[in-house]
Amino acid sequence: MQFEDILAQIGDEGPFQIWLMALLLLPTSLFNPFYDSIILMATPDHWCRVSDLEKLPQSVQQQLIRPANSSGKDATCFRYDINYQSIRSMTDLQSYLVSSTNYSTLGEVPVVRCSDGYLYDQSLYSETPISWVGVDSIAKFLLIFFCLFT
Repeated sequence: MQFEDILAQIGDEGPFQIWLMALLLLPTSLFNPFYDSIILMATPDHWCRVSDLEKLPQSVQQQLIRPANSSGKDATCFRYDINYQSIRSMTDLQSYLVSSTNYSTLGEVPVVRCSDGYLYDQSLYSETPISWVGVDSIAKFLLIFFCLFT
């Protein structure tokens, strides 16, 4: 006797199964928007993508790319406005500042908005919808709206 034969004899959807679904699933579905938003709306730490530095470790990339904002935290949507082609370490960056620019410290270098997209920290989540659509895009707000009202 196969499992399918047993199901055919018992019945696959009767009043008990419908009652069980209504009793268990409907009350828990009321909390789905709250739980979904925890995972779906998570915005992982991110920094500007600089194609010249992509072969370096993430920690080195963050040191070279991310300027500190007014509160002392690393800025997420800005990068230093410098040529990254010959820079591979903080020592290279300091020597570049001294030899090629008028700036003596990294704090004096102007910053610009990210133009080539973002790299995301994947220590908590490998991917989230925010990392799919991008941090700055209008799709982020549509995604939030969709999750809250469905």
